[in-house]
Amino acid sequence: MYSPERFTRHIFGKQTHDGCIIFGGDRKPEIKGADPISPVDPASNAANKKHSEEFFPKIKEHKIVREWTGLMPFSKDGGLIVGKIDQLPGNAYVISGMASGGMMQGPGAG
Repeated sequence: MYSPERFTRHIFGKQTHDGCIIFGGDRKPEIKGADPISPVDPASNAANKKHSEEFFPKIKEHKIVREWTGLMPFSKDGGLIVGKIDQLPGNAYVISGMASGGMMQGPGAG
């Protein structure tokens, strides 16, 4: 189901060590008025589940157990933002701009 607010339709998925399957992926602009404590957008999660079912029909038989959300930070030029923050004491660094690759690349970059 395509929504004009979405930039792409894609699926990120993996199986965890305990056998759960995690699906996600949605690129939308910031949701105005979202609760900053719990900004989960149920409509987006339902659309992602529906999109997953197009590829894996058996998913229709399963309910969503947990939902979460996160930011996919894109820099204006598409490049990574990596470097030491000189204004802060100690060894403070920023590693950002990995967009939808952050879940997989972030731990290694850190």
